[in-house]
Amino acid sequence: MSLYDAGEEIAEIHANHKEVASSKEILFIFSVFVFILFILYPKTMLHKQVFEEKSNYELTGVYLENMLRLEPENISLMLATAKVSLENGNYDLTKKLISVLRKSESSQIAEELELLDYRLLKTQAGYSSDPEFIGEIKEEMAVVIDHVLQKQLFSRESALVWYGYAMDLSMEKEALAFLRPLYEAGDLFALEQCVYMATEPQELKTRLWCVEKLNSLFGGESQKWLNVAYTLYIEDKNYEKALQTLAKLAETDPDYNEELAQLHATAGDFVQSSDMFISLYKNCDDYKTKKRYLLKAVEVLVGGGLNDRAIKLAQSYEERYLKDEDMTVKFIKLYLSMDRLEAAKKLSVKLLKEQER
Repeated sequence: MSLYDAGEEIAEIHANHKEVASSKEILFIFSVFVFILFILYPKTMLHKQVFEEKSNYELTGVYLENMLRLEPENISLMLATAKVSLENGNYDLTKKLISVLRKSESSQIAEELELLDYRLLKTQAGYSSDPEFIGEIKEEMAVVIDHVLQKQLFSRESALVWYGYAMDLSMEKEALAFLRPLYEAGDLFALEQCVYMATEPQELKTRLWCVEKLNSLFGGESQKWLNVAYTLYIEDKNYEKALQTLAKLAETDPDYNEELAQLHATAGDFVQSSDMFISLYKNCDDYKTKKRYLLKAVEVLVGGGLNDRAIKLAQSYEERYLKDEDMTVKFIKLYLSMDRLEAAKKLSVKLLKEQER
């Protein structure tokens, strides 16, 4: 008996059947028929017929489930078909294929299934103008991303793809997590994103690790990453490394020297800070700037409780400013604030003599 004749006979039996079959009975009959076809019919022809099915996806699913049980090696074929059906806009079939493939529990295609699921959802959202529906789809997309991340279903090669998907949904924390295997491997783009995206306070150490890696890649010559490192060290209150970084910056840009002098005071090295301000004072030609540097040199000593040293420094420069009322007033106020009445009296006498000339 040919397959055609077998089909005719089955059709005749159904035509003469007086009872209306339930959907479960139909599915059972179809399952049996599929099994017979699977055994007797050329597999390639069956594949072609099923994969071209464009209406009865429930029955197609039954066939595919049976095929998986009887021919599990065809997982890759079904996965490829799912991808093609998505490209061709066969979304119902794609969804059914994903559902069937999930039952295979194959770890080899786990990530590909998630990618397929996400792309299906993204495509559906793109073709809709219903805000409520789009919102629901995006929630499902976020669930896929969370699942992939929690189960670590992504590879270093696909990390950027998932990073992009997470960014599309404004899931920056998850996006950064996808980049971790890349920035740990020294990928330049991932390292840069790590520095800019890890904005939570608890992620400061991660940002520091990434910026240090960037500086090592550039041989410590990048002004950009040295500046970022300096800012992060200050945030971390790591003044030792901040001083080292700022000193490196000052080697090529003297404008950093003033900030470096102030940082020494912040770090508690008041003498070094004062000495640096005096050095700046001596190498400066602008009168107003020189005065500011001298006053800063005195102030940091006072701030550090080094009053005697501050008085001594002020006295060593006071005669240069006898004609500068602003500076002499500041010196006298300094002496009085420390109960150095004798020092204030001596400076006042010098001022009177200067005025009498």
